[in-house]
Amino acid sequence: MEKEVVVWITGWSLPDRFWHDYAKSLPEYDHVFLSGEGCQNEMDIYQRAESLIHIINKRRIYIVGWSLGAMLGLHLATRFSNHIQKLFLINASGCFVKSEQNPEGWDKRILRRMIRKLNQNPEFVLRAFDQQMFTTNEMSQGLLRSFQDQYRTGEWDCDALTAGLRFLLHFSIYPDLGQVTSQVWMWMSEQDQICSPQEGRRLASLVSQCKLYSDDKQGHAVPWTAPARIRDWLVKGMQDHD
Repeated sequence: MEKEVVVWITGWSLPDRFWHDYAKSLPEYDHVFLSGEGCQNEMDIYQRAESLIHIINKRRIYIVGWSLGAMLGLHLATRFSNHIQKLFLINASGCFVKSEQNPEGWDKRILRRMIRKLNQNPEFVLRAFDQQMFTTNEMSQGLLRSFQDQYRTGEWDCDALTAGLRFLLHFSIYPDLGQVTSQVWMWMSEQDQICSPQEGRRLASLVSQCKLYSDDKQGHAVPWTAPARIRDWLVKGMQDHD
């Protein structure tokens, strides 16, 4: 019997190796990794993800997505719910930018400014973004510094970074949310400054089968700052067949 498959989708600006240690702790599954690396535009992001599911859609699939990855996971569930056993969404938004329905979202002007500045100084844009991913307490523990040492050195693929920001600028799952019939487990960090907890609660309330878990101590980067907790949560969810 073929193993079940876990599809790991990273957040904006991160390589797929972000999830490798998680995957190593779950040897009973096959693992596939998805990131925005090498994408030229936002349509590349959607097409790459959909092509991947087409390849493996005869097997039972779990999707784990964080931030932008969670949003992309929701999109995949509108297309492939029959093949997706369960979605694990970590700090997701149904719509990232500010709107009447999501007053806590990001102003479009901020994302557009980031896009303009990427070609001038991508490291500055990324490090400024990182400051918002971590709580003051997490920074005092050196978690921001270790994160940046790991992921904010070297050369930058500005096309891929821009593609990700354009994805966030235009993304809204709400018109298609009724097509998500897979079971959804959501993790929401109450101190998240990237994807607002208020928007997370709204999204969870509108998903047909959703179990919402809330954490009042963590910021947006909880897969990095609390990996043991996220790993335990994932294992519990994958073993829960209710």
